[in-house]
Amino acid sequence: MDIPWVDRLLQMDAPKAQDITDARPMAYRFAKLMYQLGDSMPWLIPLIPDKRVKSSIRETERYFNNDDNIACRVRDFQKAPLREANGRQDKVLLIGHSMGSVIAYDSLWELHHLEGLHDCVDCFLTIGSPLGMNFVQKRLINHGNSHPDPYPGNIRTWVNISARGDLVALDSSVADDFGDMVKHKYVGSIEDRVKGVYNFYRDDKGLNVHKSYGYLANPVVARVITDWWNSA
Repeated sequence: MDIPWVDRLLQMDAPKAQDITDARPMAYRFAKLMYQLGDSMPWLIPLIPDKRVKSSIRETERYFNNDDNIACRVRDFQKAPLREANGRQDKVLLIGHSMGSVIAYDSLWELHHLEGLHDCVDCFLTIGSPLGMNFVQKRLINHGNSHPDPYPGNIRTWVNISARGDLVALDSSVADDFGDMVKHKYVGSIEDRVKGVYNFYRDDKGLNVHKSYGYLANPVVARVITDWWNSA
């Protein structure tokens, strides 16, 4: 069902004026305020009017609660190809969208600290990521862990990209929250790219600035991927 909308997206080379306007509607300001409050007071989260944000939060809750061991199983699924690539000494670009970026981060921590894989990822690219949110950071696998190393140390560079109006990535910066990773040399660099980034995927429900298709077709994301490919 998404194919016609993806085709439409691929025929565009820039957002239309309406896409730019719709990315920050008046309702966005209220949703942003509620999300910011909910980041500190989770009991407010059900009051957020954006259905997509609520859906994303439900996904994070299932993962963080590890219902039916789902968190462990999905991390195992994530780690398997990374182990194989490490065994071949391949260079790896790991892309994590939305909740996938959280799963990827936790998986890299486990691979480094529990399995001793120190050179897993050449470039970690997070798109539409909630990793900048306190609600998420306090629930990462290493939070409150007795292990002395709080961060994964198997990432060479980390690039984080957030689109205008993406409520899931409301706190669009990770460089400030994870700055100690650079300071203590867990990672070579962390860079946020957020200015002038538009996700103009649109379907019959309207503009969806969080959709993975829109991020993957974005020229800023494409530039990171091609720069990495040319240097690999």
